[in-house]
Amino acid sequence: PVTTVRLKACVLNLQDASLLQEEQDLNDNLLDFFSQLAMRVFNPQQTVYCFSSLFYTRLTMNDVKLPVDGWKNVKKWGKRVPGGLFKQKVICVPIHEGGDHWWLAVIFDPFGAVQDGGKTTVC
Repeated sequence: PVTTVRLKACVLNLQDASLLQEEQDLNDNLLDFFSQLAMRVFNPQQTVYCFSSLFYTRLTMNDVKLPVDGWKNVKKWGKRVPGGLFKQKVICVPIHEGGDHWWLAVIFDPFGAVQDGGKTTVC
């Protein structure tokens, strides 16, 4: 019997699959797997990139005080993005707030946000 499913580096096991039932909370493996699946199915031109659920955790680890310190924690992650990070039209960043609560930060036109000095309106 099949006990795991793999999509790129994302692996789901039977325990993860059991969380797809009603009244269950999703975990990081499910979020990563389904974001990769959505990018593959709905994003054939590779204009949307979704970071793994560990990106924000790594970005903010060691109680970073300055943005540049957070960047040092993840500076190599952008190299994995097909075509480059700023070629994307949309970047998604899952944020685990703790416990069972997740947020999704969505960055539209990241290159444009850099070009206007970060003055882009945040919704």
